[in-house]
Amino acid sequence: MDFIFDTLKRLPFSTILAARKYGMDNIHVSENAQAGAKLCMAILRGDNSETRKLINAGTPLDYQDDIDGWTPLIYSIYYQNPLACRWLLENNADVDKADYAGRTPLMIAAIRGNHQLMKELLTLGANIFCKDNRQKTAFDFAVEYNQHECADLVRESYHTPEKGE
Repeated sequence: MDFIFDTLKRLPFSTILAARKYGMDNIHVSENAQAGAKLCMAILRGDNSETRKLINAGTPLDYQDDIDGWTPLIYSIYYQNPLACRWLLENNADVDKADYAGRTPLMIAAIRGNHQLMKELLTLGANIFCKDNRQKTAFDFAVEYNQHECADLVRESYHTPEKGE
């Protein structure tokens, strides 16, 4: 039984809530994790009222879910919620916070073909030289997903050397 509870502790908050419904209610989830998961789920659902409320309440903006390490910013980019994305950036969400596969918000924006957001992330200091766990950059993702405008944007940004190079 301890194995089940240890496993459940690593699951996303929504799964833990479901487990509690079936009597497994001795699983502790920190308040920060609960709030962070609620923020991710609000963004995923497109519930901007709840998203704004959670951001204003001081929810950790760089919370990472337990399954793939997505942050609220990555959720807002992937699920194309520009309002949530803007609020997160206005409140200083980390523009380079990578998921567990090493993918940054800039890479996710490249995958989704959102060159306007890529411009904004670059303006805010997103690092074009970051590599994911497979050594791919945002440029590589833009090319792989045939997002030519995004690839051009990254290519144009290469003239700015990475700090320390």
